[in-house]
Amino acid sequence: MFSRFCRYMDKVFDFSGSVSTLSDRRLKPRIPTALVWLSAFAMFATRRGSLNAIETSLRIPKRLDRLVGPRKPSADTIGRTFCLIDLEPLRAMLCRIDQDRPDSMFERRRSMTIWLS
Repeated sequence: MFSRFCRYMDKVFDFSGSVSTLSDRRLKPRIPTALVWLSAFAMFATRRGSLNAIETSLRIPKRLDRLVGPRKPSADTIGRTFCLIDLEPLRAMLCRIDQDRPDSMFERRRSMTIWLS
């Protein structure tokens, strides 16, 4: 089910392309910022309660490989990277995703309200 969600995000929002623009202030990072951010995104999307919980899930072979890749960050790396992440590209990405979201559901509700009035 999570892989379908990831495909939808890529199809509708070009999610992987947007995430690849993220950067941070680490010198010579071993794990790219995009993969660290995607690990934290997976934590929220799968409703894990902490960085340690997502780290446990990431250590299971083949789990979340499609989203994060074969080289998975530790909880410490996720925390350190989020302290150093550049906020402007992140804000721009989130604003673009918010503007690109399909509004078809809202349009249907508005048209039904007008029709019922």
